Amino acid sequence: TSILSSNSIKYLFFYDCNFLEIPKEISNLNTLVKLTFDNCNLKTLPEGFETLNQIKRLDLRNNQIETFLPYFNDCFKFKEIILERNNISEEEEQELENKCPDINFRI
Repeated sequence: TSILSSNSIKYLFFYDCNFLEIPKEISNLNTLVKLTFDNCNLKTLPEGFETLNQIKRLDLRNNQIETFLPYFNDCFKFKEIILERNNISEEEEQELENKCPDINFRI
């Protein structure tokens, strides 16, 4: 059984992994509250990522993500999103902050 098929994981942290993308199976972790991919060489997020209904904190710092908006449909579930040291443009940073002013963004 894969750890990514568990129905009870609340916190998942990956550090210094050489992912090009987040494994799609993470979209099935409906109990996930905090998710961290720090310095994992990420460029994109998986489809279905928005189905993580319980997630409150998303930390994607130190990656190579260029855009976040396509994955950002439901901003009300988040309390904090960390996108520091990625390749997100200033225009997109501003658009994210304007779209959901109640979220603590760290870009």
